[in-house]
Amino acid sequence: MSTSKYKITFIRDSYIRFYNQHKKEIDKAISDCLAKGNVIMEQQVQEFEKKFAKFCEKKYCVTLRSGTDALLLAGRIRKPDLMQKYRYKLSFSAKSVEMKEGAINLMDLEDKVKKNDCLLITYMNSVQPNLKELEVIKKKYNLFIIEDACQSIGKKLIGDISCFSLYPAKMLGGMGKGGAIVSDNKEIIEKLRKIRDDKWNNLWLDEIKASFLNVKLKYLPQLLKKRQQVADRYNKELPKNIILSTQCLQNYIIVEKKYKELMQHLRDNGIEVFSDNNNFYEGNIKEGVRIPCYSELTDKEVNYIIKKIQQFYVR
Repeated sequence: MSTSKYKITFIRDSYIRFYNQHKKEIDKAISDCLAKGNVIMEQQVQEFEKKFAKFCEKKYCVTLRSGTDALLLAGRIRKPDLMQKYRYKLSFSAKSVEMKEGAINLMDLEDKVKKNDCLLITYMNSVQPNLKELEVIKKKYNLFIIEDACQSIGKKLIGDISCFSLYPAKMLGGMGKGGAIVSDNKEIIEKLRKIRDDKWNNLWLDEIKASFLNVKLKYLPQLLKKRQQVADRYNKELPKNIILSTQCLQNYIIVEKKYKELMQHLRDNGIEVFSDNNNFYEGNIKEGVRIPCYSELTDKEVNYIIKKIQQFYVR
C-alpha cells in the first residue's frame, strides 16, 4: 500500500501494483538468483539481452548500468557530428497554446548534415519525427544514427545503435538503474561488450535487476497497450489546446500558461503532478505539467484526473 499523501500518485503506485499483481513470479525470479549465487552477468542478463533484442526487432543487445552509460558508450563507437532532440516549441496567444514542431525540422536537418555524419537523435516523451522521411535522409547521406530511445520503448527504430534506459519511471522500468543498447551490427555489439566488460569500467547490469526485467518484459506489450489506452482517454477528453502531443506516452504533458495554479489545483485534489521543467526529470518545457499516465491506473482514477483538469478550465 502506498504511503503517499496523494490519492493518485505520479508513478509510485505503478511499482506497487505491478509487484502485487506479479508477486509470486517476481519473488521466485529474485530468490532463484540468490539461491544459485547468481548476482553478476549470468543467466538472467543473457536471457534479457536475447529477449529485449527480439522485442525491439533487432539482432543483438548489450545491457549496461544505466541509460546514460548506453549513450556514452554509443558515443565511443561513433562521436556524434550533430545532436538533435525531437520535441515541441510553444507559443502563447491570449486564448490558447500553439504547439509547433521543434528542433528536428527534417528539411533544416538536411541542410545541416554532410555525407557520412553521425547523428544523435533524441525522442523526447515518445514523440518521433516522420521516420520514413528521416530514413530517406539517412540513406541519401549515408548517416550513422544513434537513437536516444530512452523515452520511446515500443516505438519503431531506424538507428544503427538504439539506446534505452531501464530506470524505474521508464515504460520498462526496473529495480533501480539499468540501460541497454540494441543493434543489428554484430561488430558494434562486440566492441560495446568489450568496453562494458572491462573490469575498470563497472558498467554491468546486476543479475537480480535483470531477473525482475525478464518478468516485466513478458508483460510489456500489455502494459504498453494499457498505457496507450490511458493516453487515448486524455487525448479524447482533455481540452485540445493544452495537449502537448497526442504521441506522448512516456510522459503525458499538458501545457498551461498558468501552470503553477494548475499544478496546485491538481495537488489540492490529491493528484500528484510535476513540472516538466525541474531539476530531477529531464524535461524542458517551463509551462508543461506532467500528469499520471501509467498502465496500472484504474478507469476510476483516469476519470477523476480528467474531471479535475476540466474543472480548472470552467472555474
